[in-house]
Amino acid sequence: MTDIATVVLAAGHGTRMRSALPKVLHEVAGLPMLGHVLGTAEGLGASRRVVVIGAQALEVGEAARALAPDASVHVQDPPRGTADAVTAGMAGLEGFEGTVVVLYADTPLVTGETLGEMTAAIEDGADLCVLGFEPDDPRLYGRLITEDGRLVAIVEAREATPDQLAVRLCNSGVMAMSSGVLREHLPKVTDDNAKGEFYLTDLVGLVVGAGGRAVTVTADADEVLGVDDRTQLSRAETLWQDRARREAQLSGATLRDPATTYLSHDTRLGQDVTVGQGVVFGPGVAVEAGAT
Repeated sequence: MTDIATVVLAAGHGTRMRSALPKVLHEVAGLPMLGHVLGTAEGLGASRRVVVIGAQALEVGEAARALAPDASVHVQDPPRGTADAVTAGMAGLEGFEGTVVVLYADTPLVTGETLGEMTAAIEDGADLCVLGFEPDDPRLYGRLITEDGRLVAIVEAREATPDQLAVRLCNSGVMAMSSGVLREHLPKVTDDNAKGEFYLTDLVGLVVGAGGRAVTVTADADEVLGVDDRTQLSRAETLWQDRARREAQLSGATLRDPATTYLSHDTRLGQDVTVGQGVVFGPGVAVEAGAT
């Protein structure tokens, strides 16, 4: 098994949250979204966790260090796109050889199992792997164009042909690649586009154009939900709670009315625990086996 590093992009301004608190520090189940992503990276076995923040929200870096003391924090200033953000974090990957996974701090529901599929694809010989999904309404998303099981391009919706727009597999933004591929091709990404920014999606064309192999892994649309405003934050909370309730029940706890049971990110319920209606768990609670 190759070594794994994660680069978490957390430099967005989050203006649609209408909040003095940086977007990625808003909580799901009592834990900042950034904490969920860093926790998933830890569960993946990442030996390095790099976090890229914006100069407008240095408190995100402080939170990252508190949540993950081993995290390497780097500042993207000014913000010039996702590839530029990863470039800002490359100092944290100095000397690293293995698989690099790029994650987003405002996408807190991606699971370790899905990321494991992506890193396995790199171990099996792919140069790059993109996480795709099929939304109910794909019109605004970049399309993942595949041929014979391989990813050949990511096409933005506004630049897609009618045939490409008919493709339902869309780009979540989450990406894995070998460290060698990242170092070779990231400096080749240009800002030759309408916004004058450096896009990480351009790596696909560079890798394929150099004869490399790019592939996709597919996740449920709910898993790759990105949070841009408070309605999406509440949706993320609902999805997280549903997932946690199911896991608790499958692990041996009885929830009399699951819809009115609210779990914290670190709630621990022992086997044969019974939880009645209307129960809200705060952080730091463990319930021993057999308790009601």
